[in-house]
Amino acid sequence: MTIFSAAGNGIGDFASYPAQYEGVISVGALNKSGHRLRFTNIRATNLLASGEEIHVKSPGGGTQPYSGTSPATAIAAGKIAACWPLIAPHTRDQTRRNTPVDQAIEESIEEQGKDPRECKSL
Repeated sequence: MTIFSAAGNGIGDFASYPAQYEGVISVGALNKSGHRLRFTNIRATNLLASGEEIHVKSPGGGTQPYSGTSPATAIAAGKIAACWPLIAPHTRDQTRRNTPVDQAIEESIEEQGKDPRECKSL
C-alpha cells in the first residue's frame, strides 16, 4: 500500500505529520510556473505537484480556487495511480526530496526500460 500525505503549508523546515512517518510519500505544492510554492514545508517533501489555484468543488455548488499541499497531494496520488501499471512502487527512500511528480514517474518508467509516453497522465 502506498500512502500519500500533504507536506504541510508552513514556511520552514519542520516535522509535519503524517508526512514524516516512515513509508509515507509527502507532497508539496508547485506554482503555475513549476516552482515550489514558498509556503510548502521543505523538510517533509518527497514529491511536488501543481498546488496553486486548483479549482475544487465548493460546498454550495460550483468551484473555487484553492492553493496548498492538500490539492497537490490529490494530484500527485492521481498521477501515480494512473501510471501504476508502468512504474515500480515508490517509497519515501526511493524518491529524491522535492522531485516534481511527473519527473519521478518518468524516471521510474525509464529505469524499467519502458517509454514514459505510455502513461497518459504525463
